[in-house]
Amino acid sequence: MVMRRPANAQADFNATSSDGVTEIDFMFPIVPGVNDGLIQVMNGMVDQFNSVNPTIVVTPIYSGSYGDTLRRVIERVEAGNPPAVVRENCCCCCCCIARI
Repeated sequence: MVMRRPANAQADFNATSSDGVTEIDFMFPIVPGVNDGLIQVMNGMVDQFNSVNPTIVVTPIYSGSYGDTLRRVIERVEAGNPPAVVRENCCCCCCCIARI
């Protein structure tokens, strides 16, 4: 599925502050309290990325189920504030990590 930006959306999907830091919202379908092990893995990867990329700050947004995530993405796109990155579909990798 491809979602196009509405006319009222920001020109840039990311917010760059005056100090040159780019802030990226990363929406990921994880249900807190259900997938806490995967949340720890994702937080570790995001922390590692942020530590070696001082001009980029990724903020993970654990947005619930796949349906909840899709609904939240659509709401943000319609409001003109789309997330920079969305992980929406399942793959073997996520299933394996969730079983750790």
